[in-house]
Parts: sequence; structure tokens; C-alpha cells
Amino acid sequence: MAKVILNMSTEEIRKMVFEMILQLPPREILAITEALEKRAETAAMMTVAETGFKEWLEEDDIYDAQT
Repeated sequence: MAKVILNMSTEEIRKMVFEMILQLPPREILAITEALEKRAETAAMMTVAETGFKEWLEEDDIYDAQT
């Protein structure tokens, strides 16, 4: 199988993908949209979790306090 190497900018790739998506039936576009939303939501929740975990580690451990 021959390899094809494309030298395209991110913007060019974005335009090409958008044009391809517009050629799909509405149901397929909806399915892609839902998958993208789920992925974006997961990424956002992971970012929030990482931030919260860092803050949690920075706080004093009240259960490990020597009295």
C-alpha cells in the first residue's frame, strides 16, 4: 500500500473535515456531534479532577496531625 504524506495546516485540515462532515446524512452528523460533545465533556472533567486533586494534596492533612 502506498503512503501519502500531506503537508497541511491545522486550519486546512479543519476545513476539509468540516466539508466532509457536511456531506453526511443528518443522523451521522448528529452522531459525530454527540461523540465530540462526550469527548469534550470527558476532557473537561479530567481537567477539573486534576485541578481538584492538586488542591487536595496541597491542603494540610487534619487526620495525620500529631497531637
